[in-house]
Amino acid sequence: MTPSRWLFITTFSICAGISLVYPGVSMWLKFFWTGLAVLLIYFWQAGIKGLLFILILLSLSIFKTQTFLDCKPLLASNYLIAGKVDNILDENFNRQNFIIKTQSQNILVSIANQTIKIGDRLEIFCKQIAVPKLSASKIRQYRISGECLQPEIKKIITGKINLKKFFYQAGQAFSGSLQKLLPLREASLAAGMTTGDTSNFSKIDLDNFRKVGLSHIIAVSGSNLSIILVFVTFIFQKYFSKTLRIFLISALIFAFVILTGGEASILRAAIMAILVLIIQRLGRLASGINLLFAAGIILLIFNPSLLYDSKGFQLSFGATFGLIAFSQILENQLNFLPKILKSVLAATLGATFGTLAISLINFQQISIIGPLVNVVVVPLVPWIMGLAIFVGLVNFIFAPLAQFIGLSTWALLRFVELASDFAARLPGANLILPSWLAILLSLFCLVILSLIFKKHVKIFFD
Repeated sequence: MTPSRWLFITTFSICAGISLVYPGVSMWLKFFWTGLAVLLIYFWQAGIKGLLFILILLSLSIFKTQTFLDCKPLLASNYLIAGKVDNILDENFNRQNFIIKTQSQNILVSIANQTIKIGDRLEIFCKQIAVPKLSASKIRQYRISGECLQPEIKKIITGKINLKKFFYQAGQAFSGSLQKLLPLREASLAAGMTTGDTSNFSKIDLDNFRKVGLSHIIAVSGSNLSIILVFVTFIFQKYFSKTLRIFLISALIFAFVILTGGEASILRAAIMAILVLIIQRLGRLASGINLLFAAGIILLIFNPSLLYDSKGFQLSFGATFGLIAFSQILENQLNFLPKILKSVLAATLGATFGTLAISLINFQQISIIGPLVNVVVVPLVPWIMGLAIFVGLVNFIFAPLAQFIGLSTWALLRFVELASDFAARLPGANLILPSWLAILLSLFCLVILSLIFKKHVKIFFD
């Protein structure tokens, strides 16, 4: 048994432990993760030692997950809360939804016609504290104990500037800049592709993107960010050494994190993207896979909710795996294409292969037209993201130039919308699947990819 094999078994065992006690997880997924860990023990002949190892990891991950989920609800009337604004979930028109962190709990508050900022210290009288009107995944993600109804703010102490507040304000300014340059629909798409913010997306647009398999381009993940980095690396390699390139691109990633508000999903995507750079510097795919799985294990230990409540984490992990495992192999097969097109297309296909099974399980639907739409749209993603970030920044300095370049940005965004709208209207554009069939199809996809890339995949386990 090699260290790589133990690392894989560790990952799947932790996923199994989380799945066994996590709310809303189907029996199929519980069986999938547990069965996968046991099968690896059998095929790799780890014996009794391997089974004991799985049992220990299952017990520890079950305990950690139950501890993480132990967030006691708060139900009360005429209740006074005092604490610091920890997170602003969304701002629509004149209303803000934010989380106030007290000494022991997180409370959701919604107010109108007042501007609250991250870091502000508030004293709020709540007529009632009730069960939050949010999805179960959001309640778990932010560990919310209750929602303050009919709030009356008694006291506000403006918080000092801090990194989280700075990130949020920078992200808000950037989104506002895009909205000044582009029509609402295109600005929403640009924000979705650069920051993952889909709050201004219409339900029709979100459904259309799911139907045609384009949801991944509006979930900020290692996929989108890494494809952009492939493009930037191609440009930088003509002028800078490999070590200096990594430093400059890491600085660009940090700037991107600031611009997009520094949300946890963006930070995870940035970490995954930097991992790809380090792995390229090391030049060893097997080391890269080990590093990726080790990072995944650490993140899941600290926050078990990432496995099921964070599609951004799932897509980041899958896309980064696909980039490491498949992109170089695919690039070698695309020698007939110009170098820049070859690099971007190989990265796109690699990330798509890495997220295929994840998308099937998450959305439980298969897009018949999806592969064709992705081939047409996804190569445009780095150009659109690059242009959107560029015009959003330039608009602060010289608006006429931003407006001029914004025309090409609008044209590309509009093309993506038209492609999505057209494909979604086609008969049988997608098929809704029961969860068991989605999991079986995911396994089938993994087996096919393993067979196609058999000799390349083998090195990951040695």
